[in-house]
Amino acid sequence: EKPQYLPVSEKTLMTYVPLAVLPYLEEHQRYVESWGNELRRVTTLFIQLGLSEAELIAITNSEVAACNKLQAVYKRVQEDTYRFMGTINKFLIDDKGQTM
Repeated sequence: EKPQYLPVSEKTLMTYVPLAVLPYLEEHQRYVESWGNELRRVTTLFIQLGLSEAELIAITNSEVAACNKLQAVYKRVQEDTYRFMGTINKFLIDDKGQTM
């Protein structure tokens, strides 16, 4: 049996596309593949969030205050990153700490 999908508009889907990519998706650019092989200068940034063990446990337990704090930090980093046409690849919590 085929899964049922709700109809989604192109406008809605475009809200998930990074701003740096949008110009390449405009109607006059859709079939031009010159952007596919462009070279860019790239900067990689690792951010250590420095959350305490108690904060990590609270986040893991989905405690509202801790999750709201993490969301506020993530949102701020995301806004600043997007301002420079960047993107966040991942958020990790492992034996080395918490990094973006």
